[in-house]
Amino acid sequence: EGAASQNSAVPSENARLGILAGQPVLTGPCPHPATQTNLAPGRATTCVDNMIASKYLALFQHPNGPVNPNDPNVANFVFAPTRVVHENFLTTRLDHKISDTNSLFGTYNYDDSPFSTPHGFNTTSVRSEVKRNIVALEWNHVFSPAFVNTARLGYNRNFTTNNLLTGAIQPAFADPSLGMMPGYDTPGILASGLSRTAGGLPGGFTFFRWNSYQFYDDAFLTRGTHSLKFGFAGENMRYNPWTLYLPTGLLRFIAKPNPNSGDPCSPAIQCLLLNHPNSLEGGLPPTFPRGYRSTLVGGYIQDDWHVRHNLTLNMGLRYEMNTVISERQGKLTSLRNITDPLPTCGTSAPSATNVVLGKPGCAGVAPIFSNPTLRNFEPRFGFAWDPSGNGKTAVRGGFAIFDVLPLPGYFFSQAWAPFFLTGTVVDSPASPLSGTLGIPPTAAGSAYSNFFSQTPKPGCTSPL
Repeated sequence: EGAASQNSAVPSENARLGILAGQPVLTGPCPHPATQTNLAPGRATTCVDNMIASKYLALFQHPNGPVNPNDPNVANFVFAPTRVVHENFLTTRLDHKISDTNSLFGTYNYDDSPFSTPHGFNTTSVRSEVKRNIVALEWNHVFSPAFVNTARLGYNRNFTTNNLLTGAIQPAFADPSLGMMPGYDTPGILASGLSRTAGGLPGGFTFFRWNSYQFYDDAFLTRGTHSLKFGFAGENMRYNPWTLYLPTGLLRFIAKPNPNSGDPCSPAIQCLLLNHPNSLEGGLPPTFPRGYRSTLVGGYIQDDWHVRHNLTLNMGLRYEMNTVISERQGKLTSLRNITDPLPTCGTSAPSATNVVLGKPGCAGVAPIFSNPTLRNFEPRFGFAWDPSGNGKTAVRGGFAIFDVLPLPGYFFSQAWAPFFLTGTVVDSPASPLSGTLGIPPTAAGSAYSNFFSQTPKPGCTSPL
């Protein structure tokens, strides 16, 4: 099926040749003839780095739309991707009557919804998929005509994959010689004024695993004018995300007009053409699996009291709480006070916390927050009134308090220090990045080997 058109900002055709608006035409040879080329003699304003011209410009599509009137160096690439979506669904149910007082039923639901689509530049193919498995078993027991009990067991498993790169439409995205990080082809590129390119293969993606184990029991009891309902619920939730953070690396290009900032270049697109990155960012390490755990417990009682033949009152109380989220390795942190030098963590294990220049990364061990759900008492009140008593008119009203529980899926704590770190190298005379595009990451002189490799540098107590 089709998807909405996407508009991306790419270098204009003139910019790809080094013809930048508002700059003087080159009159002499290129400053670095061994690594640069004048692609448009007599018209070019900038010599283009040979690696950029021969390989990295292929990461940007040629424009098929108008030039940006506010920036002639930028033009539009418009693309309407085709999204292919499949839906595979299965549901079954089995009912069994054991006796006049006992009955069982079980149900199973399966849903698989994969879809694939090109990236906005139409350069790579990505795939996402959601699989759901739901199992439920219910037992209904009749103690007497006035007392019935229902017990249920349930299991819910969601298996989700987001933005998994499955192929390179543009061959440059599968070219290992363009990589900045070991094992990955092509970094992401973000230049001011241009749309960000995707990283190359195998790329970054996210896995989500959700497992929920549930038990419910509901009882129904009638006594005279009172119809009572009461029961309890329990649910154990296990949320396991697994994410790759910038495994290909992200190169940023911004204007650097000040000669003291390293290699001067302006605008940012000129920095791209000259192979003068401003910074390189990547995850250290790029993966951060987490295993979140929480348990929900609740109970309730409700009385539907038939006060008169034309008046019924509904009165009840519900209590529902869930435990403070935990992580199976203790990799949770909380900054209790803004002035605290270090966060409070879920573990004190040195292997997990001694990550910042060899110093402890946590002030102590404590839950991520104080549990506010311990006071979740939720009253209910309602009424149904027939003022005429003939069944033709009904007046209903009610009042209740509901609480939203802080369930595991609401927390994005994977990227909290000290259990998640990013490495960023900023171009400067002391740590030059110029010309690093095109140098294999494991080779001498590459940005990775100089700044990201896990070999401590002289004077450092940590490889970070």
